[in-house]
Amino acid sequence: MSKDSNTDNSATDPEDGYRSYPEIVWGQFRQYPLSYASLMGIGVLFLIALVVPAFALNSPFLLIVPESVPESALRQYVQGGDAVQALYGTSFPWFYALFDLNFFENNIDIFFNFLLFTIPLNVVVWFVYQTVADFESDRAFVEARGRFIGVSLGLQVTAVIAVLIVATSSGGTVDLGTYAIYSLPANVLIGVLWVYLVDPPTDALRNQTIKNFVYFSLAIHAVTLATFLGFDFRQPYVNYRGIADLEGVQAVFPFFDFSYRNINIGAQMTSQGPSWAHWLGTDAQGRDVFVRLLYGTRISLTIGIIAMAIATAIGMFVGSLGGYFGGWVDAIVLRVIEVFLVFPAFYLILTLSGFVKEPSVFYVMGIIGIVYWTGIARLVRGEFLRLREEDFVQAAKALGLPERRIIFRHVLPNALGPVLVNVTFGIAGAILFEATISFLGVGDPTAPTWGQILNGARENYRLILMLAPGFALFVTITMLNLVGEGIRDAMDPKLRK
Repeated sequence: MSKDSNTDNSATDPEDGYRSYPEIVWGQFRQYPLSYASLMGIGVLFLIALVVPAFALNSPFLLIVPESVPESALRQYVQGGDAVQALYGTSFPWFYALFDLNFFENNIDIFFNFLLFTIPLNVVVWFVYQTVADFESDRAFVEARGRFIGVSLGLQVTAVIAVLIVATSSGGTVDLGTYAIYSLPANVLIGVLWVYLVDPPTDALRNQTIKNFVYFSLAIHAVTLATFLGFDFRQPYVNYRGIADLEGVQAVFPFFDFSYRNINIGAQMTSQGPSWAHWLGTDAQGRDVFVRLLYGTRISLTIGIIAMAIATAIGMFVGSLGGYFGGWVDAIVLRVIEVFLVFPAFYLILTLSGFVKEPSVFYVMGIIGIVYWTGIARLVRGEFLRLREEDFVQAAKALGLPERRIIFRHVLPNALGPVLVNVTFGIAGAILFEATISFLGVGDPTAPTWGQILNGARENYRLILMLAPGFALFVTITMLNLVGEGIRDAMDPKLRK
């Protein structure tokens, strides 16, 4: 950003020029090494959650089965005779398994696997638009973006219909794995060609283009993700490890060629200690503890974020109403908050969990979100009581702006500072609550959560099963708390250097 000699030095940097408030807070946050390192650590956890199927899955990246392999030899490793013929030749089972509900029965895994495809593609498209896509005006950009979204979504819908027609006419299953491989790269190609051929670049609004790329990218991939989740895509079970041992078959597996759900029924393989094949050993069912720990990162982080998103939405809405209107509205809000605070949060979560017939991680998210909103509501209410008398609020009222706009467009953004700090601490608390109820056997029994691994340690008296998830919980919660403390200090003007 260019320098401006007329800019006030109170919000400037001697080298970078004017800095916005988020830039000031970010610069202050980076001056706390422990908090900044913890934020990088949280990023590493998200990266692990994203790429874990590339390191641990019982499906090969590449499988080559020559015609010389007898069909009878393959049939013993395949559940369903119709799937045997599809194994001949060159195939890529790992890509199909990412969206196969027989491999990943939890939609959280499907979502992360979807991101494993889309994030690299988004980076490519973002780079292309940042480099070449400039438009003469905001209106020209919005129109071009609308045309791009319409064409891309239209092609995706056409592709889905084509896949369904082909699958129905051939009597086979819907091959969403192949659709995922070809559809998303096709979107990148569409974007590049559209920029160069239909909406060629001009010399204005590059930053506006970069900022708004997020909108059509989310729109495009949301439709594709909904497509994946909308179809019950399941393939017949195939023992790829057994097929790979056949003479003439070539296969390239991930480093750990088993999934978190692999159960080894051989008694000699159950409850093993740490080894080269199983770094943290196996549990009573022969499932690899280290792999389950890696996949559990997905569950814990998702539950923490989604649960606090629910709590934040409820808390901000309720607190905004009470703090802005005051009077009887504020009295009702306070009484509702007090009712929730009467019951200890832990026992309230256990009670609500008891009414769920089939526990799942989604119920856990909702229950934690419903219980956790009171703290955020009180923070927002207090900020509104302070801000509603400020001059900018009174000016907005004098201009005749609707109260809805004043609350959510003018006052609420200025009240988010304390909420952001509270949310960071709340994510850590939500992860700990989920681990606690899973340890007590109330959580989702099908999800590889860290609390469930701890529960298995209690039942089998395995020290390594206690230390591994316990250490993961300790490190994750500690890093989140350090990030929250860093944000709190960075937003405090008294501590600003």
